[in-house]
Amino acid sequence: MNWRWVSLTALLGALVIGYGTFKEREATPRPSASAPSLPTYYVRNAIIKETAADGSLATQIAAARIEVSPETDDLTMSQVHATYHQGAEQSWRLTADEGYKPGTSPVLHLYGRVELEPLQDDLDARLQTEELAVDTEKEEAFSTRSPVDIRFGQHAMQVQGFRFDMNEQRLYLQAGEGRYAQP
Repeated sequence: MNWRWVSLTALLGALVIGYGTFKEREATPRPSASAPSLPTYYVRNAIIKETAADGSLATQIAAARIEVSPETDDLTMSQVHATYHQGAEQSWRLTADEGYKPGTSPVLHLYGRVELEPLQDDLDARLQTEELAVDTEKEEAFSTRSPVDIRFGQHAMQVQGFRFDMNEQRLYLQAGEGRYAQP
């Protein structure tokens, strides 16, 4: 009878251990079918240069910090200083607190104390706003949602929206007010 109790106890022990092992295996997380997301990379005090088809410098973006999302190639920037070269004749300086450029899109979005001004002109010409976008393919700058202050010498104007054709150097305004200072 002694061996029966030992055998029965051993069988019950094996069942308890097997059940515990089976339960632990079920509780372990299963790996997901999708690949884990890649980490975002960043660079401090970075400069990105983009060249035109002929090899000349088209755009130069300098920023205190640039983050790159490897999955989408989106750029998120802070303390942005950009120079957009429209050719040998005209270049534009852009500054902003923050910037964003989605993947392969030609549009650069700028936010926070944004300024756009020509580099070559001696005139005090400047555009200031809180949000601005620049399409480097269409060579246009346009406002997004915030009012825009435009200065040209002693003249000043505030508009609700605008589109600036950099090729034609034409400014299309929307709902503006301004003052014209006599020389």
